[in-house]
This record gives sequence, structure tokens and C-alpha cells, in this order.
Amino acid sequence: MQPYIFPYIGYFNLIEACDTFVFYDDVNYIKKGWVNRNRLLGNGQALRFTVPLVNASQNSLICESRLHNFSAFKTDFIKMTERCYSHAPYFESTMGYIETVLNATHQNIADVAISSVREFYRLLATERHFLRSSLHSPETRGMGKAERLIAISKQLNAENYVNAMGGMDLYCRDDFSAAGVRLEFINPQILPYGQRKTEKFIPGLSIIDVLMNNNADDIKKMLFSYERV
Repeated sequence: MQPYIFPYIGYFNLIEACDTFVFYDDVNYIKKGWVNRNRLLGNGQALRFTVPLVNASQNSLICESRLHNFSAFKTDFIKMTERCYSHAPYFESTMGYIETVLNATHQNIADVAISSVREFYRLLATERHFLRSSLHSPETRGMGKAERLIAISKQLNAENYVNAMGGMDLYCRDDFSAAGVRLEFINPQILPYGQRKTEKFIPGLSIIDVLMNNNADDIKKMLFSYERV
């Protein structure tokens, strides 16, 4: 899966369904996607934030999409998060997580996004196995979409390949089955939780919103709230 910045809980459902999770960081950057954008909750509504990039283009790989004026973004984002969540029950621990991610040395948006996932699991004291396609399987670049995913799966001796629900429109189970790989999809079952200053639960926000409002035990339950299809 492409690396997304502080992704929503459904992204982590996909990770939980895997023994090995591959950050697909050497595919083309997606404009107006979730690679460098997400949403927080402020004044009862979803507020979008965007990490600025240098000449963001769909002709550039995610791992080659360089950060633009990241220091200014960090300052503004910390202030935005404080305005949104200063009275949240888990404000201090979540701000520590955010600052750890943003204060590390990053060269591109893939670095930041991957860090936001890895540090989440460190915060929960949970081990997961991660790889980056740019480092683990660069020789597969240039293959067809399904062909490359099958090749990476075979490299890892994987019997199953798990994708997000959006992949149902892109990939055929028979193509994977013919190569000896079972194709499955994950359908997240997002559990409502308490959010501040909103009458109606707003799903699909950044994992930051989940961390601000829930303890570790409740979050771990959310991680396993999905179905395979």
C-alpha cells in the first residue's frame, strides 16, 4: 500500500491483516490523494491538512517527492493540532507521538508517512514487520500493476496478498490464483468513539483523532475491526 501521512484507522486494519506489510513507496505520487493529506477534527468539522511538496507531480515517485518548507509546516501543524485537541483525554501522549514523527530527519514524503505508521506501533508497544518496495524489490518496477504485486508476493513466499477494498476494481482474483497467490480484500468496520464538540460521529479522520480520544486497549480493538472479503 502507498504510504499515507497519519492515515485513518482502516489503513491500520490492512496492516493487521498481514504478516508483512510493504510500503509501496516507489510508485507514482497521487495528486489530491492521501499520501500527503489528511483530516483532523476542529470545531465539530473535518479540517484538512496538507504537507507541502516541491513540484508535486503524478510523474514523480512517492519516494522522490521532496518536502517543501517542512519546518514551517511543522510549526503550523503543531499549532493546528493544539487548537483542535488541547482538551482531549490523551492530548499529551498523542502530541509526543506527532512530535517524534515530525522532528525526525526526513528527505521526502514517503519518509514522513512511513514514520507516522512505525511510530504509531511504537506508541502501542506492538511489533510489526515492514518493508519498502523501493529497497526490497526495485527490480520489479516497470511491471504491470498486478504482475508486480504478484512478483513481490512471490519474493516474500506469500500465499496470500491482501489489498484495500478499492483494489477490487483493479485486480482479478484469477490472475493471482494462477500464480499461486490468493487475493483478498479488507473491509474496515469503523467503530464509533467519543469525539469532542460534534453531535454526530465523523469517521475516517487521521489516526491522530483516534489517539487523542481513546486508550491503547480500545485502539487495539479497533485495529482488528475488519472483515476479509
